[in-house]
Amino acid sequence: MRKRIIPMMFTAAMMVMVGYSFAQVLNKKADEKPDPRIKAKENAGNVTAYKEKSRENLKPYRYDGTNVQHFSYSGFAQKREIEVLLFNGSDYRLVFNAQGAPKPVNIEIYDKPTSNQARTKIHEFTNVTGQENLSIETGTLTAKYRELKNNPDVLLKRIYVDYIISPNDSKEPVSGFMILTYGYKNI
Repeated sequence: MRKRIIPMMFTAAMMVMVGYSFAQVLNKKADEKPDPRIKAKENAGNVTAYKEKSRENLKPYRYDGTNVQHFSYSGFAQKREIEVLLFNGSDYRLVFNAQGAPKPVNIEIYDKPTSNQARTKIHEFTNVTGQENLSIETGTLTAKYRELKNNPDVLLKRIYVDYIISPNDSKEPVSGFMILTYGYKNI
């Protein structure tokens, strides 16, 4: 009987030590990384506030929509593209809010999607970070597009906004978001 009790006690003691060591490792990892749910709640509050600021800067244009692009900075440059439809040749105002972008982002506006080789860059904002409410009207974009195409009759029916996200140089993870709010001219 003694021969059975001693190995069982030894096994139980080893399990306690391993469990204790494992708990220490988990606590250490928990201390190193912040809870992502807290950051998500902060971002959600910021997104709502920044959307309202952008919407206020649309006036006298009438609100049509908002697009929020969330992204994580990685070790290489990334590109995110969104499409904005422009109806009936109406004049639109595009308001970009980059307060949620902790590192530089370039904004490029094209006439066609990335997959089309014959696309034309119409406008560009460079090194946008922490700025609020950069705006441009489609009347300006259309005039520049007509000049680039040498055709006074061409109309933009849609535009493609590319966010070029700069690489993350630091070891700790960084995330951000860009807000595009757009509206049409209230006739």
